[in-house]
Amino acid sequence: MIESFPEVNRALQNSHNIDQVLQELKTQYNPLAHLNDRDKDQQLTNFHMPVYQYVKALLHRHRTVHDTKPIFIGISAPQGCGKTTLTNIICDLFRIEGKTCIAMSLDDFYLTGEQQEQLAKNYPHNKLLEFRGNAGSHDLHLAMTTLHTLLNPSGGDSEVRIPVYDKALREGRGDRLPQESWITITGRVDVVLFEGWMFGFTPLGDVPMPAAEWTNSVDKVESSGAVDASTEATTDVAGAVEGISEQVDKQKVQQLRAEYELAFSKAKSIKEVNELLRPYEALNMCMDAWLVLAVEDSSVVYKWRLQAEQQMRAAGRGGMTDDQVADFVDRYMPAYETYLGDLYARGPQRSHIRPELSHPPMQVAAAEATAEATAEATAEATAGATAVAMEREDGADAQLSPVLKINVGSDRLPISSEMLKKL
Repeated sequence: MIESFPEVNRALQNSHNIDQVLQELKTQYNPLAHLNDRDKDQQLTNFHMPVYQYVKALLHRHRTVHDTKPIFIGISAPQGCGKTTLTNIICDLFRIEGKTCIAMSLDDFYLTGEQQEQLAKNYPHNKLLEFRGNAGSHDLHLAMTTLHTLLNPSGGDSEVRIPVYDKALREGRGDRLPQESWITITGRVDVVLFEGWMFGFTPLGDVPMPAAEWTNSVDKVESSGAVDASTEATTDVAGAVEGISEQVDKQKVQQLRAEYELAFSKAKSIKEVNELLRPYEALNMCMDAWLVLAVEDSSVVYKWRLQAEQQMRAAGRGGMTDDQVADFVDRYMPAYETYLGDLYARGPQRSHIRPELSHPPMQVAAAEATAEATAEATAEATAGATAVAMEREDGADAQLSPVLKINVGSDRLPISSEMLKKL
C-alpha cells in the first residue's frame, strides 16, 4: 500500500510534489505493474491523478455543507475498464492525507447463492437472471442499510461492516462470505466510492416488444409475392406463421420463426430486468456526485474479459475458456445496449436529490418472493424513495449532483471528458 512508501508520504505532506508522487506510483504500485512505462504515465498523469483531484474538490465543497457526513460518489463503468485500480489509488492517496476513503462495489451486495438460485427459479425462461450480474441479483436492503450506517455512525469509534462476495465459490457461480469475513471500517469516513458496471442505469418507462420486427420480416417475404397481403403482425408466433401462404419456402418460414422468437425472448427478458431495475433508483438518489466512464462500443467488454481470463490461466489460477467468456458477457450485453445511450447522454437520472437516510431504509424486492410479490415490492420501494426525494428537494440543502463523464478507449486510456451536470 502507498502508506508504506515514506517518499510518497513526504512528497504529499510536505512539498505536494505531484511529479515525485507519480514516479513512486509508477515504480512501486502493484496494480500498475502489468502496464508499460508509457501507459503508466498516461494512466496516472491523465486519468488517476486528475480524478483524485476532482474528488478532493468535491469533498471540499461537501464539507461546506456537511461537517462530518461522508460524501458518496457513484462510479458507473463497464466491466474491465480499470475502475478497481482507480478506486484503490484514490483511497490510498486520501489515506496519505489523513482522510478515510473507502471503495465499495455493487458486486459486494450480490444475493447469496441460495437467493440467486431462487431468483432464477422465479424467472425460469430468463437467461439474464440465471446467474448473478443483472438488476434483481443484488440485496438492495443490505446496500441501503450499509449506506445508512455510513451516513449515521453511532459514535467516533463506530464500526461499519462491508459485505464480501467471493466469485470463486460454488464452482464460479459465487456466494457471499459469512459476516465474520466481512470488511470492518472503524471511525469517521470522509469519502465513499461506490462503483458498479450497471450503477446509474435508468429504467425505461416500458420496453417495446418486437411486433414491428415481425411485421418487417413478413413484409419482406410478402414483397416477393409469397405471402398473403392480409397477413398481420402478432405476438403469437405460431398464429403468425400459420397465416403465411404455403407457397413460402419452409426454410424461410423457419428462419423467420427463429428470428422472431429470439427477438421476442430477448425483449421479454430485458423487460423483466427493467422492472427489477426500478428500486435501484433509491441507490442513485444517495449519491452526491457521479463519475461515468464511457466506452464508444460496449463490445470491448468481450476483449477486456478475455484478457483478464487469459492472464488468470497463464498464471495457473484457472479462468474461463474463450467460449465461456462469450457466454458470460452475452448476459450483460442486452443491458448495455438498453441503458448506456441514456446514461452517456444525461447521466444517472433521479440522482439529483439524496434521500434523508436518518431512519433505516425499507426492504426492497426480496429474492425469495414470487415474481408477483417482487413486482409489488419494487413499486412500493420506488414510490417510497421518490417520496423521500421530494421531501429532500423541498429542503434548504437540496443540491444538484455533478456528473463527470470520461470517455475511455479500448486501451483503457482517457480520450476526453465532459460535465453532464455541473458543480
